[in-house]
Amino acid sequence: MKGILGIVGLILVVPLLCAAAFIVLYITLVAMTIPQLPAWAQPGVESWMLGTPMPLEMYVDGGQLVGGGMVAVGSKAYDGYSGAESFLCGNLMPDATFVGGVTYITDVFGVPRTADYNHSGIDIGTLYKQNIPVRTPMGGKVVFAGPYGGWGYSIIIENNGYQVLLSHASEMMLNGSILQPEQIVGQVVQAGDVVMLSGGANKDWRDGSSSGAHIHFEIRTCSAETSQCSLAIDPMTAVLPSQAQTCNWYQAVSDPSLNVFP
Repeated sequence: MKGILGIVGLILVVPLLCAAAFIVLYITLVAMTIPQLPAWAQPGVESWMLGTPMPLEMYVDGGQLVGGGMVAVGSKAYDGYSGAESFLCGNLMPDATFVGGVTYITDVFGVPRTADYNHSGIDIGTLYKQNIPVRTPMGGKVVFAGPYGGWGYSIIIENNGYQVLLSHASEMMLNGSILQPEQIVGQVVQAGDVVMLSGGANKDWRDGSSSGAHIHFEIRTCSAETSQCSLAIDPMTAVLPSQAQTCNWYQAVSDPSLNVFP
């Protein structure tokens, strides 16, 4: 009887010891890896490797649907900038064709992601291609660049009460040069300027919650009274500074026939 109990105890203890050893080794690996990275990348990589809990909207590129067809998201980097206005209604990645890719809509604004959370922007697929130059649809000031929870490697451009968020980048870029986040934040860009390279399938912290090659395009409204930009609006109905009328983003891709949604 004692022999049987001993075997059962061994069966129960060995997996626990292995699990404990794995956890110790993994934490040691993280502790050795993080300090080798640039300072700006360390928080995002640490969250990704350790599975640091984040608000649900950070995982699903969205938030709660509120009145007026808006989605409540966490505000990020409000600046209050107001400057020269410019707008582009067109393919944000026209160079995709040069690398054998095309652009098309893979997800739209407001689509439920969970019982209480909805997609806060438009996803633009790239036919499994990455590192495609991405143009900003709105001119303004770069108020944020870097890791941003479920949005991954992101850039936010603000002007006259609006923010444009472009996420799931591989790299930040301006004037043809790859830049670190601290080099691009504070820069003033014009609509049509290339501000990043597309990603979404890097299989690291830059992807955020992305499971495939694409970019996430989101528009947020800002309030000077609260110093927040916490409400995402449908890019299909939004009218940004210098935008004369709404833009049909479903048609502003290289191959609308591939759109998952009309």
